[in-house]
Amino acid sequence: MKINAARTADGVRFDLAPNDEDVAYCENRKGKLSGRSVTLKCGTLHPDIQALLGLLIAAPFTAKSFELDRGVSPAFAEAVAANLKRKIEPIDDAVTPRQPGGRDALAFSGGVDSVAALAVMPKETVAVFLHRVSDVETKSMYRADAALRSCEAVRATGREMIVADTDLEHVRTPVGFPIDWSNAAPAVALADELGLRSVSFGMIAESAFHLGHHHYSDLASRAIYRSWAPVFDAVGVSISLPTAGVSEVVTSRIAAAYPEMLAQSCVRGTGDTPCGRCFKCFRKTLLDAAVTGRKVAPSHFDNLNPEVVRRLGERPIHHEAVLAYSIHRMPPVDHPLYRALFDLTRPLADAYGLDYLDRLYTRGLDYVHASHRDEVARNLSRFAAPMSLSEAQGLADWSLDGILAEAPYQTAGQKVQALLEA
Repeated sequence: MKINAARTADGVRFDLAPNDEDVAYCENRKGKLSGRSVTLKCGTLHPDIQALLGLLIAAPFTAKSFELDRGVSPAFAEAVAANLKRKIEPIDDAVTPRQPGGRDALAFSGGVDSVAALAVMPKETVAVFLHRVSDVETKSMYRADAALRSCEAVRATGREMIVADTDLEHVRTPVGFPIDWSNAAPAVALADELGLRSVSFGMIAESAFHLGHHHYSDLASRAIYRSWAPVFDAVGVSISLPTAGVSEVVTSRIAAAYPEMLAQSCVRGTGDTPCGRCFKCFRKTLLDAAVTGRKVAPSHFDNLNPEVVRRLGERPIHHEAVLAYSIHRMPPVDHPLYRALFDLTRPLADAYGLDYLDRLYTRGLDYVHASHRDEVARNLSRFAAPMSLSEAQGLADWSLDGILAEAPYQTAGQKVQALLEA
C-alpha cells in the first residue's frame, strides 16, 4: 500500500494506492476499501505521527507493507513490524522518535460513555470529535446532530472542544471506522500542535473485559489492543481508557450527574430527541429507568423494529448483563415481553448477582495513562466503590456457557422468541 501525504490549506490529504496483493487481501473482508483519499485537519506532523495516521486509515486494507513518501524513525518501524506484522518504509535513521507532550485528549463521541470519560478526566483534557463529512452521498441512518449539540454544550462548560471535519469513514464500505482506534485520528493529527501524551476512549468494562459476553477476556490479551497500543506508545501518544473498569450502569450515573454536557448515545435521532427505535435506545431507556426509578410505558415493548427483534433474539443478548440489571432493577412493566425478559435474565442475575455492575473493577485502572490515573480513580470513586475480592474473582471467572445450556434459560428464550415473532 502506497500512502502519500499532500498538504492542503488546513491539513493533509492522504492518498492511497493499493497494490495487487492488497486488493486480493481485501476480497474476503467485510469492510472493503472504497475511498482512495482521506483529509485530516492538522498543522505540522512528526514523520511517525504522519505514518500512524496512514495506518489508522489503511491498515485493514494492507496485506504486507506500507510505502510512505516520508521516512519514519527506526523505532517506529520496529514497533510496526513487531506488533502489526507489517513492513513500513522508507526508514530514516536521522528521524528521532517523537517524545510525549504534557496534555491528554479524548476521542469524543457525545454519547453517555464518552461524556462519562470526559467527566472523570482532568479538566485540561482536550475533547476532539470526529465529524463525518463527505461530498459523496451514502445510505446511512447516522446523524451527527446530537453529538454536535453535545460538543457545543461541553465547550460552554469551559472545556476545550475541537470538532474536526474529515471524510475518514468514507474510505471503507460500509461507511465506518477502518479499525476501532481510527476515531482518534483527528486527535492524533493534532498531537504535535496540542502537545499530546495520550488519547482516551470511552471504552467500558463490557468491552474491555467482555462483561456480559460468553467469557471473560482481558483487553490486553486481544490483538486489537496488544498489537496497536505499542504503536501508539511509539509516537508518544498512548492509548488511555478511563472508564474501562466500570460498566454502562456507572457511566450512565456519571453522565446523569453532568446534564449540562447533553450526552446522547443515539446516533439516529435529532439534536435533542433520540430516535426511540434503535436497539441502543431500547436498552438505554431500560437502563435509565433502573438508574432513576423512572417508569417505562408498556408501549416501549410494542412494535419493535427489526434491529431490536434481531438483537433480542441473540443468545446471549448483546450486553445481557446490563440488560439483566435494567430489567430487574427498573419499576415493573405490565407487558408479556418485559416478563419474558425478566425470566430470561434471571439465571444470570441469580448466578452473579447485580451489585457488581455498580462497582469499579480496579484492573481497569491499569489502562489509564499514568499521568492522570490517580485523578481518574478519585473521580470514579464518587460513583463506584471498588469491587470486593469475591466480585472481582467472579468477573475474572465469568462464563455464560453453563447458563446458556440450562433448561430455564432455554425455555425463557423460546418464550421471548415466540413473543418477538407474534
